[in-house]
Amino acid sequence: MKSIMITWAMVVVAFLVACQSEKSWQISGEWKEGEGEMVYLMKGRGNDAKAVDSVEIRQGKFQLKGRLERMDRYTLKVGKFQTEVFIDAQPIVAYFAPSKYDSTATTLAVKGSPEQEMLARTDEYMLSRMMCAMFGIGKAELAKYDASMVPVVDSNLYLCTTALFLTEMLRTEYPFDELVRQSEALSPEVKVSWMGKELAEKVVAEKQIRIGGTAPEIALTDPQGKTCNLSDLRGKWVIVDFWASWCGPCRKKFPEVKALYDAYHAAGLEIYGVSLDEKKEAWTKAIADLELPWLHVSSLKGWDCPVAKNYRVTAVPKMFLLDKAGVIVGVDLSEQELREKLDVLLKNK
Repeated sequence: MKSIMITWAMVVVAFLVACQSEKSWQISGEWKEGEGEMVYLMKGRGNDAKAVDSVEIRQGKFQLKGRLERMDRYTLKVGKFQTEVFIDAQPIVAYFAPSKYDSTATTLAVKGSPEQEMLARTDEYMLSRMMCAMFGIGKAELAKYDASMVPVVDSNLYLCTTALFLTEMLRTEYPFDELVRQSEALSPEVKVSWMGKELAEKVVAEKQIRIGGTAPEIALTDPQGKTCNLSDLRGKWVIVDFWASWCGPCRKKFPEVKALYDAYHAAGLEIYGVSLDEKKEAWTKAIADLELPWLHVSSLKGWDCPVAKNYRVTAVPKMFLLDKAGVIVGVDLSEQELREKLDVLLKNK
């Protein structure tokens, strides 16, 4: 009997410990003028955002809470106002403050853990960076602007939101060498989080499509339905050309590409054209009309083409120059730069 009681006591203690270790999240706030307005916690961005929780403002206050499944970023929408939040085990307080960009306007802000502070800082930076790009700031100035974030990241390598930020910056001109260094210097706790693991995977993938990386394999079908592997072209110099029949700049550039093909094909240059078309008729008609004599492939999935995503193609035309071993030696080179590069490569064949 005594042993049974001890066993049950151990079970109860284990249950209580498990309950105490279960983490939760909470967001609270006040908006006296917002009586009856709805507060939504949204997952996703833009048109893809979906409400995962909601509450009505009563007596000028609101509160959202739940069990913490995993730390992640969300959008908090209070009436017509919204802001980004990072859900972790520390309470978040939402409040209204004057806008930094318009003293006559009000904005929704939040305060909470250091994760929340870093998310707010990086989101503000990304917004400012986007505005700079829209107003035509030069690449050199933009590079200085990106470099200004390096010490900020260095001082916050223990935060998961830093991993989120670095993942976002993979798509920009943020110095890649610094990004790799910082991703490797993240704290062990961040590295084992889903955010750290995702960053590490994307850094590896990004290295492949930068100069010095071995181009990822492509296995798509040609107009006749035959699968053509990029790796089958090893031993030749290859231009991987992402294009589409509807792309005006692509069509404008083709005379230059054809001139390169005519000049270097006999010496070992091949062009592997990857179309981002969705309709086969438009794709094959463009090949015939423009008289493009090289190898052509397509998934016919448009921007959903898995190869385009793998190569981080966000606009066309996009070109990668590969050496005989399949190593990327140039990205988006001009015709003159391509000629100079090919001359060097061919001399060393």
